[in-house]
Amino acid sequence: MDYPMKHVSILVPWHDTGWEGRVCDNPRGNSSCLKLRRIANTRDDDAEESIAGQSIENLERARWPACIDERAAFMAPFEYDRMVDYPYFGKNFDHFKTTRLRHPRYSAPAVPFKWPLLKEMEKLGEEYGLDVQLDREPELGLPTKWTEERENQLALFNCFAGHLKPERSLVFFYAKQVPFVEDTGGRRILIGVGRVLNVHPAVEYEYSTQDLSGKLRSVLWERMIQHSIRPEFEDGFLLPYHAAIVKAENDPEFDPATIAAFTPSDRSPEFSYVSELVSHDGAISSLLACAESLRKAKGVLDGPWDGCLQWIDARLNELGTARGAYPGLGSVLNAFGLPLGNFIARVL
Repeated sequence: MDYPMKHVSILVPWHDTGWEGRVCDNPRGNSSCLKLRRIANTRDDDAEESIAGQSIENLERARWPACIDERAAFMAPFEYDRMVDYPYFGKNFDHFKTTRLRHPRYSAPAVPFKWPLLKEMEKLGEEYGLDVQLDREPELGLPTKWTEERENQLALFNCFAGHLKPERSLVFFYAKQVPFVEDTGGRRILIGVGRVLNVHPAVEYEYSTQDLSGKLRSVLWERMIQHSIRPEFEDGFLLPYHAAIVKAENDPEFDPATIAAFTPSDRSPEFSYVSELVSHDGAISSLLACAESLRKAKGVLDGPWDGCLQWIDARLNELGTARGAYPGLGSVLNAFGLPLGNFIARVL
């Protein structure tokens, strides 16, 4: 089915070296990443201190920091594999094997936690005309609120991924907490934005037997998304938070919180559940917040911010067109050749 284009949000933890696949330089000093429960429950400060600053490319998988499972290496310029276990392994589901999940360079898995909720399945099935059936779900012998059966999962996850159009959809990375904002007021902090380059197919778990008759089959919830952000920021960017922290250490009068970009307050569901689809209006509001952050960074922090602002303006123009037959004044100004027409329209 050809679903209408949307965009995607992906939650990442704060990382003090820029999400490029290294252990934090100061692991014990990073309390912001503990906002994510799995990191808080599994982080080993002593172990991470012993390998601080090292790339996971050169480390045994057993020594990787806890944040790698939480998308902390979305800017890694190298490919790596993670090993994923079925969550109920050993509870009458020992036919599931540990399964390899490939992370291409510059990628992150979208994990739409709302979509596999049993209470959402019927609603999503009706909304999108999906073949989802409650009677397919197995009796696990333990309480669960999740969809576990392969066909139901594929219907839901393929619908989610089907809204993402390579080269046109945007991917917004955001965090729950950063070290330079004391009170977010429940808002999320935008980290960066790029274009979706590739949406990988669903990955089914591996099994210890070829005879799966009568046995549960399931897919991983993680759907790999390759993005366009590169260190040169020619096709997407990260906001200059790390540079702002360094400047504040040398200039007490500078407050890095002044360049924080927050997710739109009226679009909070689109930046929840780890990953969610983002509407055109949500994308526009988020891009405008990023633009305001970069305008404040200009002249204060080094970086290709004029080029990033031009990139945002081009994306806003595309989004205006995607919204329908009346794209707005910004698109008209761009059509007449005015640079940054969408920002001019915003000011007017």
